[in-house]
Amino acid sequence: MKFNRILTLVFVVVVVVNSGAATVDDVPSAQIETGLRADDFHWLDRSNLIIVAGQEGHSMNDGQIVTFDVGTGKVSPTIANGRVGCVNAKENLVTIISNTAQTKSPLGVAVFRWDSRTKSLTEVEVDTLPLWNPYVCLYTKKEDERKAGFGDVEWRYLERGDGNISWQYDSPKPNPVFLRNEKHPRIQLSAFGDEIGLTPMYFPFGNLYVLQSGRFFGSAYTIWRGEKVNELPMITMRSDGEIKRTLLSSQLRNRLTNAQGAQILFPTSTANLVVVPADANDAGGLYLDSESASHRIWCVPPSSTSPESELAKRRCTIESNIALSPDGCLVALSSTESSLLAPLYSFWYPTVKVLGVCRKK
Repeated sequence: MKFNRILTLVFVVVVVVNSGAATVDDVPSAQIETGLRADDFHWLDRSNLIIVAGQEGHSMNDGQIVTFDVGTGKVSPTIANGRVGCVNAKENLVTIISNTAQTKSPLGVAVFRWDSRTKSLTEVEVDTLPLWNPYVCLYTKKEDERKAGFGDVEWRYLERGDGNISWQYDSPKPNPVFLRNEKHPRIQLSAFGDEIGLTPMYFPFGNLYVLQSGRFFGSAYTIWRGEKVNELPMITMRSDGEIKRTLLSSQLRNRLTNAQGAQILFPTSTANLVVVPADANDAGGLYLDSESASHRIWCVPPSSTSPESELAKRRCTIESNIALSPDGCLVALSSTESSLLAPLYSFWYPTVKVLGVCRKK
């Protein structure tokens, strides 16, 4: 009899929880403060970043290039002055642009190979990498291997083996996009040319590309194909051509009704990462969002903080791009403001921080 009563109580609790609407909770992620002043950084592998660290007398994008080991906190200098052109973590290749005499390239555009085992960069001759384009860090066709960008054309290269996507703007209507590779000579995708961003972002953990990040305009709107809309979806594509469109969850959309807007950046291994540029007390910060649950993970004021305090009013400002590790578990960003766990000096100038978004098993 006692056992049956326990079963009944558990059943009642489950019913109540499942019948309620999902909420948006504040759950700060564990954070690592690198202390490096920078706004240019990229993931080399699942636990190492390459960072252009600011120095006195140099601009933020022409500083000391270092690597940072998230596991140990070790900072290792590489090139004295320069910037990172691009990184391909799948191919372990990095382009570094430097005006110093520290590279073999006469043009100052050098390619390095990253070794995750020794945690070192070794320069390689570009000519030994046929069809490698050092400006976009992708293998391309022969005629495009030295092309500096593809924003002016109607095609985008993908990772090696995945081919390319292309479309044509020869009519006023949005034109369909086609995937072409060795396995698929020509597949029409459920996407159009005006939905494709300048550089599709590849995420190895899900074997997918983000073709366009999502936008939420709150109480405002934008004009899309002649109509007023207040939200545009994040568009992802798997390597086999499967297209998916993702909007904000209903619970996060409700919370951000009065916000200036939000951007769905990309999926992580657990949920979609959403950035809201607003004060902490006005729902600003970073969120992990899915239909089943949403959490604010960064720029969370303590529950005891009053709405009038500086901590609640401070703006959750991100100074640069946000980078996701290849395994989808770590997010790197640069900000002058962060969680209260960061050292005080990070409130004076932007430093790189790393957030964990995966639960430990």
